[in-house]
Amino acid sequence: MTGMRNQQQGIDQYATGVKEFHGLEGTWKDAEDGKLEGSPIAQGSVDSTLSFSIRIKPGERKRSITG
Repeated sequence: MTGMRNQQQGIDQYATGVKEFHGLEGTWKDAEDGKLEGSPIAQGSVDSTLSFSIRIKPGERKRSITG
């Protein structure tokens, strides 16, 4: 997985973790505080969350394309 924004390629933050096993909810829960912990590997029922950062000025608009 990779991402492009402002002619830059790459991922700013990531987390990989266990989901729906022994009460663990998944890495989306890690994203709630705005900082992903960067765990690179997990085994079993896993998921992952990625972060892409951009800077915008007040009143400026940027368009996000996902797919």
